[in-house]
Amino acid sequence: IAAKPPVAPPAKPAVKAQTPVASTAATPVTGSDKRMQVLASGSQQRAQSLAESLGKQYGVPHQIEAAGHVFRVLLGPIPAAKQAELLQQLRSSGFEQAFLLP
Repeated sequence: IAAKPPVAPPAKPAVKAQTPVASTAATPVTGSDKRMQVLASGSQQRAQSLAESLGKQYGVPHQIEAAGHVFRVLLGPIPAAKQAELLQQLRSSGFEQAFLLP
């Protein structure tokens, strides 16, 4: 009786490193609309609270993306015509390291 060769288990699908935690309603995105990272925090609760507050304050969608134990506060998509103004407002409000995502 011949032994059967070992069978490898099926490959697991790749897991995205960044998992959206919360988001506002979907907004149509054009090629020039971009998202902006305002802050990264080790506290999901702090990130969620800040994202909701900034989203309301500036009238833009917000989202939290988790990468391990770091929660990124994202705003947008933001129309191209409003990106520079919003970035300046955020930086003037104490979020000096806010930046547009490519």
